[in-house]
Amino acid sequence: MYYATDSNSIFRWEEAAGEWHSLDFDSSDQSMAGTSQYGSPGMEKPPDDAVGGSELTNRDGATDGTCPEDRELRKREITDSLDGDIDVFVIAGQSNALGDPDDRNATWPSVEPGVGQYYYPPDSSSLVEMSSGTSKKVMEAAWPSFVTTLHAATRREICIIQTAKGATGLTETGDTGNGNWSPSGTLFERSIRWTTEALGELKKAGYSPNLRMVHWCQGGNDAKRGVEPNRYLSSLQGLFGRYRESLRYPNLPFVVYGSQISTAERCGISNAQAVACALDENAYYVDNPRYYPLRDMMYDDAHWNQTAHNEMGVAGARSSSNILDRRST
Repeated sequence: MYYATDSNSIFRWEEAAGEWHSLDFDSSDQSMAGTSQYGSPGMEKPPDDAVGGSELTNRDGATDGTCPEDRELRKREITDSLDGDIDVFVIAGQSNALGDPDDRNATWPSVEPGVGQYYYPPDSSSLVEMSSGTSKKVMEAAWPSFVTTLHAATRREICIIQTAKGATGLTETGDTGNGNWSPSGTLFERSIRWTTEALGELKKAGYSPNLRMVHWCQGGNDAKRGVEPNRYLSSLQGLFGRYRESLRYPNLPFVVYGSQISTAERCGISNAQAVACALDENAYYVDNPRYYPLRDMMYDDAHWNQTAHNEMGVAGARSSSNILDRRST
């Protein structure tokens, strides 16, 4: 699917109709369609560089939200274009990014020594080997499966910088008391501070760290507080820009995990996340979580169970591997 914008609207190209479809974030449409209004953003069909050359697809797996086991990651040799000796991923958002679903029957992949490090100041002010499994906030989450899957593809060591905080909003309106990620909130600056500290710790430990991307998983609080999808869209775009500016990385990639579509409000937020990624050539949308309520993969009405987290990690690793592949060619 291709998207384009003008000053007032977002349009999706409908191949069968041969027309542009004007989106209005109709939350009742769970496939990201809007109303049946057609218009033209000044072109007859999508050019090759529509939306900066981006095509909105589920870049990690099947579009129905499944995570097929037969979709194997492409192995590749390490090339000179991959600088540094440890790949760093910043995690941001709210509780499903943080993990710890308290799922008593949960299992997750074991992480071998020398494969993954994590940095999470509330648990430890220094780096910790993921193989030790000492932090529920890291192990009962998506990140063991993420690390093991991505390492199998890249053969490189990985560091997770965990900066998420539960029950937080992207916008001020989405703040229910635990903070927000807006310019007036404190969580973005905390994330930047922890990222800087972690990179310093890696250097002290003798690594040459390579910041790869930010993984964003959030949306529930803003949906619960009735934040309009258009506002969420612009706020998420603003967050992309603030990370890129603060970390001095203009093309910093983002992987965005879609909010589950268990309510009309959540569906609207998830649609906004998908459009934000479609409009940014360095942002990538993982749609698996949209369907977790439909697949009985919830721990409660807001949180995913460990099976879902394991799948989320695999899907995120696939997106990340694809991103790294594209940047190494």
